[in-house]
Parts: sequence; C-alpha cells; structure tokens
Amino acid sequence: MRLHIELCEIQPKIYRKVDVHRATSLEELHDVIQDAFGWWNYHLWTFKIKESTYGQRSHWEEVADELNIRDAHATTVGEVYELGVKQFLYIYDMGDHWEHAISFNKPRKQEPGVAYPVLVDAKRNCPPEDVGGVTGYFDYLAILADKNHEDHQDMLRWRGEYDAESVATNLPWLD
Repeated sequence: MRLHIELCEIQPKIYRKVDVHRATSLEELHDVIQDAFGWWNYHLWTFKIKESTYGQRSHWEEVADELNIRDAHATTVGEVYELGVKQFLYIYDMGDHWEHAISFNKPRKQEPGVAYPVLVDAKRNCPPEDVGGVTGYFDYLAILADKNHEDHQDMLRWRGEYDAESVATNLPWLD
C-alpha cells in the first residue's frame, strides 16, 4: 500500500509517502510514521478512522474502555483500506496535538527484493519534538530566523541548528 502522510495545518506542506505491506498493523504504522517523520516516539498517539479511535490500549490504561480505544495491533492497513476509507488521521502527542492526514494511493504490487516499509517521497523537515504544536512551531521558526530575538540563543541551545527544508528520516528510501 502506498500512503501519503501529511502534517495538518502547516504550509508549506510537510509530508511523507511510504510503501507498507497490507498486513502492517496500525501499531506498526505508528512506528513507520515515527521513523518517516523523525519523531522520537515520546508521546501517546491514536488513529481516528471513521468514528473509531485506535491506539495502544496498554498506554491508555484505565481510560481505554471509557474512551472506547480499539487495539491498533489488531487492525491492519489492508483492513482499513477494505472498509472503503480514503483518508484517516494519526494524532501524535496529545499536548502538541500533531495531526497527520493519511491518504491511500492506488494499491501497488510488491516489488521483488524490496524490504518494506520504504520512503518513496518526502517534503520538508518534521517540526522538533515538544516545540508546542503548530503555533509553537511557527513561533520557533520566527525566533530562529531573527538572530536579534531575545530567545534566539535559547532555541539554538535547546535543539541546535534546524533546517525546515531538509528531510530527516529513519526509513530507507526507495530508489
């Protein structure tokens, strides 16, 4: 399956296109997204598919039943596709609330000799972990761009240099 995964509410767009097996569980897809975007897997996450929420139930402890969180390990990307879903959401970090819109591209045949998942295409660097969501990200970029801003040096000490246009990923590229 080819998936287009795009961070919501950010322009210019930040996205990744990845190829995964149909049998990839939503829990495994979470790991793929973490690697594709360069997130650090520090926070809670969920998938919103139609009217249902999927997550790692053990991480939600006693509220999993109350919030009706389904087991992300028990549902595959192929099963979501078979439901006729065209797009669904992945939410990472309930504080910063990074929403990723995930769209299915046309299913593809598995290429011989390719170890999936693979990154097919990518645009722009992922925001730094714990930057404060979309608003915090844009504030961060503005502070980094202004060498005279009172917080400029603090931001550099916090995360070092940051290039919004580069692409950082932990997935192999498909050539």
